[in-house]
Formats: sequence, C-alpha cells, structure tokens
Amino acid sequence: MQKEKIFTLDILRILAAFVVFIFHLTLHCGLKFQSDILNNLFTNGAVFMVLFFMLSGFLLYYRYQDKNLINPEQLSKFFINRFIRIYPVYLLFIFTTYFTDKSPLITKIVLLPNELLMMQSVYSSTNDYLNNSGTWFISTIFILYIFYPYIQHLLKNNKINIIYIIITLIFFSVYPSIILAYFNENITTIYSNPIFRIPEFTIGMCIAKIYTANKHKKYSVMIPAFLSLITVVTISILCHNNFVNHISFRYKYPLFNIAVVPLFGLIIYFTALIKSKSVISFCKSFPVQYSAKISFAFYIVQCWTFYIYYTFLKNNLSSSVTAMCILLFVINILFSILVYEIIEKRLITILKTIIYKKIQN
Repeated sequence: MQKEKIFTLDILRILAAFVVFIFHLTLHCGLKFQSDILNNLFTNGAVFMVLFFMLSGFLLYYRYQDKNLINPEQLSKFFINRFIRIYPVYLLFIFTTYFTDKSPLITKIVLLPNELLMMQSVYSSTNDYLNNSGTWFISTIFILYIFYPYIQHLLKNNKINIIYIIITLIFFSVYPSIILAYFNENITTIYSNPIFRIPEFTIGMCIAKIYTANKHKKYSVMIPAFLSLITVVTISILCHNNFVNHISFRYKYPLFNIAVVPLFGLIIYFTALIKSKSVISFCKSFPVQYSAKISFAFYIVQCWTFYIYYTFLKNNLSSSVTAMCILLFVINILFSILVYEIIEKRLITILKTIIYKKIQN
C-alpha cells in the first residue's frame, strides 16, 4: 500500500538545499551578510548536509518499513529503484565533467572506475579531482542505500529502547570528529566518508520509527520553528568558542554534530507531526512541491553553475557580489529544472518501464 506523503518535510528538503547553496556562495563568491548570526550560519552551512542525510533515512524507513527487504525479490526492487533514482543524473554529470575538468588525462583514466562505481566518497584524497568535492554526497547516499536494507532489518527486530539507540548513534556521530580535533588531525577527512554518515542516516530511520508509532499526535508549527531558531543561534555560538583542545568549531563541520544532530532530529519529528491545514495546504502548493522535486538536481548542478562562474563570469563582469549571487541562483534553478524535466521526470520513468518489463519476462 502506498504511504501517505508527509508534505511538511518537503520544506526541510528545500531548506537544506538552499542553505548549502548559500554556503557555496560564501565559499566561492565571498558572499557576506551584515548579521554575524547569518554569517556564522551560512559560512558553516555545510552542516545542513546532516539534515539531508537524516531526512533520507527518515523517508526511506517511512516508505519501506513494511517491506521485507531481506527477501531477494524485494531487495532487488529496492536497489533498482534507488539506483535508477540517482545514477542517470550522476552519469550525465560525470560525462560532462570529463570534458570540462582540467585534471591530467592519466588521472581521469585512473579514477574512471572510481567515478563510475560512485566510490569517491571513500577517498577524501580524490576531492580535488573531477569535481568530486561536489559529487561526494551522491557517492555517500549510494553507499548508504547499500547498507539500508540491513539496518532496517535490525531496527525492525531490535528489542532495545529506540531512544537508547538514538543516544548511542549520536555519540558515534560526534566521537570521530572529537578525536581528530583533539589530536589536531584534518577533520574534513571524515566529512564525506559514508561510514561517518551512517549514524546520521540511521537516526533519521529511528525517528521515522518513532513517528510511525505517534503519527496520530498533533504539534504546532511553532515547535519546529523555535527549534530552528535554537539551531541557528547554537551554530553561531559554537563559531565563537573553542572547546576541544582549543580548536574552534568554525569550518570544522563534523564537530557541529554534537548540537545539530539532536536538533535536526527533533525538527524532523515535530515537522512531520504538523497537522495544521493551512501549513499543509501551503506545502502542497505547486511552488513548494516543484521546488522539492528539483531539490536533488539543485544539489548536483551546483558544480555546473560554479564552473560557469569561474570560466565566464568571475573575471568578465563587474557586478556586485549580491547581483552575482542572484544570477548564479537563477542559473542553478534553470539547470535544476532542465535536469529534472529531461532526466528525472522522463528518462528515469522510461528506464523503470524497460527494466521492470525485462524482469517480468
């Protein structure tokens, strides 16, 4: 039976994509805000990838919790659906990258299997090549998809209180970055690593399990709004303090997990339980739904957008930083729409039809 969609969560998906894009504008274009709080939020906006992975875990568990994915037939359908969902868009991006990237030919040849198999997130050393610094999240989510059926099986059959599991997972999502910071190691080496992301992803699944048992409850939109404000203020406070071996949190994105993982978890849970008709009606509106649909493409085409910026716009236009950022945002939206309409909406549907016909035959 098709699960009823939780429309309110689309707002969080859009929010995560937007904040990460603004973060990239601060990184590449020097975008700044007059407010210190906003500057601290957006210059460390990479922490919102945590929200993306937690949402992914939540939505997958919500959709597939009634499926026995250990069953070979169900498992194959799951992997086909997940693979088709991300690989055509990813392959298009890799294809264009090989023509535009200035990495040596031998590097492109050596890394080709790595790129085709979506394994770049395992090796942080490849981030400086072939735009892997932009595609690592697809590699990570692909590997999380591989783990998902087995994590789901364990969650569905566990006898331990789910809150204890979440507390344990929060510890494992924070501890690696504390160790690296304490010994002055490069903390960004774990940022893209899928093993580091498993606790965040699994916490999202745990929250979905709790939500399923409590979905009859109702909460005001003010609760996630207040929690979001606390998250913004907390990120700003952490940017101004040194805690671990006198290492600042600023730009050390994995360290923020100590605060953002539990806060994002609460935000997802209470947002999912909003029952306000006006809020749900807004979330069902065409602009919100379409923005949610193109959000995946919005993530990946950012590398195209910033390629255009560095190749054609940076040195040839005398526009203000704000005007430039608005232009890049529009370009990114247009790329997202093209990729969604041509690849995700049409090509993926055709591929699913062809593959499922072959399976049935």
